[in-house]
Amino acid sequence: ECVFQKDGASFLCISVCEKGEFFIVGDLQGSCYFANARNKKLECQWQAHEHRVVSVKLWYTGDGELQVFTSSVDSSISWWSFSGPKCRDPIMVHRYVGNAGDPKPGQIISMCNHEDIAAIFGDIRGKLHICDMREGKRKGSALILTGVHGKDKVTVLVSRNARIYSGGHNGNVLEHSIERDMNDDIYLKTTRSFYCGPITSAQYINWST
Repeated sequence: ECVFQKDGASFLCISVCEKGEFFIVGDLQGSCYFANARNKKLECQWQAHEHRVVSVKLWYTGDGELQVFTSSVDSSISWWSFSGPKCRDPIMVHRYVGNAGDPKPGQIISMCNHEDIAAIFGDIRGKLHICDMREGKRKGSALILTGVHGKDKVTVLVSRNARIYSGGHNGNVLEHSIERDMNDDIYLKTTRSFYCGPITSAQYINWST
């Protein structure tokens, strides 16, 4: 059964919110479409990027407000908030430049957030981009960790139980914790790793000892 159709659009990515009531898709022209999965109604459409949208992520804040991350082929990442219980015009909260200062930029293809504190993005060159989401700590660029998954794609990012899990085409799943330095700036600390072959998708991860 088709839940959404848009003539002339070529969709590249999709994200469904945790409650399953809304989903968002991004297309080749840089547009995003936000729809109700239950009544199949298009709530809104907007131009999120100048170039094609390669990744999207719907999530809820601690106050229950629906937000979305979108990324484009140029590695830019936009953080959007919807203006009410029913989506009208999305408001841009912040914009990160994923390739700022990076001589070898890579497209962002995976995303997750740790509560309302940090956003983590993975690219096609094995790098993790860490962005501080706290008011007063937001910057236009991200802290970039290179070589986390070699030079292969970071295909999966999952936030669970105060930990961040990343999986890549190099076959490794890594567990990271969110840490803070003396200046209260955040960074990722890798705490565990596990090899299980090339990773393409994951919903949640549980460790056992």
